[in-house]
Amino acid sequence: MLLFLLFNSFLVFGLNYDYEFTCRLASICHAIVSLIGSILFITNVISYDIFHYLINYNVVYISTDIYLYLTNKISNKDIKEMMIHHSCFLIGSYVSYLDPYCYALGIMSEGSTIFLNTRWFAINKYYFTNIGLHTKLFWVCFLIFRIINITYLTYILYHHTYYYYTLLVLPFLVLNYTWFYYLTMKVLKIKK
Repeated sequence: MLLFLLFNSFLVFGLNYDYEFTCRLASICHAIVSLIGSILFITNVISYDIFHYLINYNVVYISTDIYLYLTNKISNKDIKEMMIHHSCFLIGSYVSYLDPYCYALGIMSEGSTIFLNTRWFAINKYYFTNIGLHTKLFWVCFLIFRIINITYLTYILYHHTYYYYTLLVLPFLVLNYTWFYYLTMKVLKIKK
């Protein structure tokens, strides 16, 4: 757990850039690790003993993000939505041992943030320039990981022994559908 804290702290606080920039880098690392780790766990390539390290990393990442939002070190125009999002995942982390498969499906949703962040880099002219491309890639990944995948997770939880955890996923599902609507409106405005 200490290594995860050190790694995340280095990315966020240790680089010589502003917090927003370094948080985007940390977010991309988190998204890639979460996506790959979840796929490896779901396909039985890694065991729960290994996957548990990913859960710990998520707790550290989410806690750091909440701290940065609450201390205004990063843009917090969407703080209410992000607190709901992060709170759902933080609670999910603590009950993940009950059904790590469901947690793995949930954390796979972070795969969409890869292109959310590359889009931010393109808008701010770091590394990328084609904002339209990154917006479209973000839309596709959001559809796959946040709409289809989380709807599937909600269905599984509803028919599960722990059906009451559907209440944990529902706010996240509503947020995802709302965000997807706004994202779709942005994509439709992009010239082809």
